[in-house]
Amino acid sequence: MAINTKGVQGRREVHYRTPQEVLVDARQLAEAEHIETLGNWSPGQIFDHLAKAFDMAIDGADFRAFFLLRWFATLFLKRKFLERGLPPGLPTNECFVPEPIDNDAGLARLEDAIGRYLQDPRRGLHPIFGKLTPEEWTQFQLRHCEMHMSFLKVQQDVTAPATADV
Repeated sequence: MAINTKGVQGRREVHYRTPQEVLVDARQLAEAEHIETLGNWSPGQIFDHLAKAFDMAIDGADFRAFFLLRWFATLFLKRKFLERGLPPGLPTNECFVPEPIDNDAGLARLEDAIGRYLQDPRRGLHPIFGKLTPEEWTQFQLRHCEMHMSFLKVQQDVTAPATADV
């Protein structure tokens, strides 16, 4: 059964200033012995989803939201999302729902996508907000990463199962 991510408690507080900071955090999580996932996606799926978003910033999206949503979102949500972050539980277009992928493969995809994003100055249209400046694209990417990465935590309290005395 899917978790309603709008109400998930105990998420990490994450704030990134650069895409490189996203990679540092992702690598630390991937190296951890036990990662707790508070949402519906594995760490590999989250890394892969974020990689797709970085690629979309360069290539553009295969879809556009309908006009009224684009108009409303640009007027009332864009600044809020870029400055304060994205709320969990927003609907995701099917093309961005990640297939199962192991953590290392997802991390490799994220490393490649962020490397490409940092090297390639081209930016496509955002499917909801339309034309964004390069700075706005980066702010969107960072806020998007913060929301998804907040669902991953290193488990600190992992104990071996108790054994009964015989």
